Amino acid sequence: QVAAVAAGRSIGGSNLPYEEAVKVFVAEMNRQAEKIGMANSHFANPDGFHHADHYTTMDDLVRLCEVVLAEPAILKYTGMTAESVELQGRAMEWMNTNYLLHDDVALYKPNAIGLKTGYTEKAGNCLTSAFFMEDRILLIGVFGCPAFTEDRYLDTIAIYNSL
Repeated sequence: QVAAVAAGRSIGGSNLPYEEAVKVFVAEMNRQAEKIGMANSHFANPDGFHHADHYTTMDDLVRLCEVVLAEPAILKYTGMTAESVELQGRAMEWMNTNYLLHDDVALYKPNAIGLKTGYTEKAGNCLTSAFFMEDRILLIGVFGCPAFTEDRYLDTIAIYNSL
């Protein structure tokens, strides 16, 4: 939410109230989604939490992944395992929950290059992954996996291994 407010104020004016700044940011998300060809998606909030008017399709997610993979600055962060930052004088550690990237866990895949984990009660555990595979990039998406399990990673690995 903090990033959405900052971006919304950057777009719509630094004096925007919190809720209005979030609305401006979400409107920009929808504008950008349309611009890149995500014709069957609509965003209702910046964080992906369930909302009746917040939806996408696998085709649109593939399109978004293609855009992310073409942006080195974004791809850098989706492929990091951890990052230390200082925020208002406090050291903070950010940890990526995509265990396919962590070389110290059994789920590690050395050619995984990131993308996005997610969870909502309605969608379950989700994972969009990208891998270097020979001379191309392979995208795999798994959705609706049970909460508090490693199934999203195991399903992704099973699909990857089948190729």
